[in-house]
Amino acid sequence: MSNMPCKYQRMSRQGKITQPGDIDTQAKFRQLTEGIDLAGKSLLDVGCNCGEMCRLAKEAGAKKTLGIDINRDYIHQARELNPALPFCVDNAYDARGEFDVVLASAMLHYVGDYRRFFARLARVTKEVLTLDVWLTDSPDACFVLTKRGMFIPSEAA
Repeated sequence: MSNMPCKYQRMSRQGKITQPGDIDTQAKFRQLTEGIDLAGKSLLDVGCNCGEMCRLAKEAGAKKTLGIDINRDYIHQARELNPALPFCVDNAYDARGEFDVVLASAMLHYVGDYRRFFARLARVTKEVLTLDVWLTDSPDACFVLTKRGMFIPSEAA
C-alpha cells in the first residue's frame, strides 16, 4: 500500500498494521464516536480520505455508511480497500441525504465558506455531528503553515 495517496493514516486489520502512518485511525475513530451507539445507524464521513472510518463504523454496527471526499485518488483508494462500501467524489457543500451520524474529521481547514458548510451539514445530520480540527503544538496564539501548504491553528488561537 505504499503507493496509496493517504499514507498518513495508520491502518490495521486483524491486529496487523496494513499501512504505517502518523495517525492511529482506529484510536481516532474511537475518540470521535465515544458515547455514540452506531448500531443500526447511518453514518456519513465527510472528507473520508481512504474510507477507514466507514469500515470501522460498519464493524461497530452501522447499517449504512457513505464516505465522500473531493479528492478522486482518495475515493479510488477507499473503493479498493473497502469494495463493499459506497464512496463518492463530492464535497461537503453538496452533501445529500439524511444520516444519523456525520463525521467531519481533520478537514475543517479546507472549508472556505463556514456558513454554507454548517448549513449543509445541519440539513443532512439527524442526530450527531462530530467535528475535529488539527492543532499545532505551538503555545502561541497563532496559525502555522504546514508542510502541506495549509494553515492550522494552535490551541491558544
